[in-house]
Amino acid sequence: MMKSRSNAVPVLFFFLSGLSAAGCGEPPEPEPTYTLYGTITSTSVPTSGKLGWVKLVGDQQAIADPALYYAACLMQGPSCDYKINFVPEGNYTAFGIIDMDADIAEPDLTPSSGDLVSGSRPVFLFSSTRLDFPDSSWHSLP
Repeated sequence: MMKSRSNAVPVLFFFLSGLSAAGCGEPPEPEPTYTLYGTITSTSVPTSGKLGWVKLVGDQQAIADPALYYAACLMQGPSCDYKINFVPEGNYTAFGIIDMDADIAEPDLTPSSGDLVSGSRPVFLFSSTRLDFPDSSWHSLP
């Protein structure tokens, strides 16, 4: 007696189509990222030759929290320009730091006594964004 293979063809087709959709499909769409950039300026306190830092922490977090993203720039005269690339869209809190005694350590970037720090700056990144830290932003840690 001859066996029918009529059920094998649809099962085989279903199996192969599932493989092509799951195993050979396109990779997921990459998450969009943006750039945070700006200028750090200090005219009232001499900072030339010091490192300026900008750190991003989670939304409504404090300066002592670990940095999620950060950048450094060398103060030349009263200012320097920074750029943090590839930051995913979202809510962050930004802090500026000028390391007056060259003792800041990556990746936490916790300032020490005598460093100049800014207040918290809420940032919502949904496009490349400019965020400057002017001279009026700074206070010295006791």
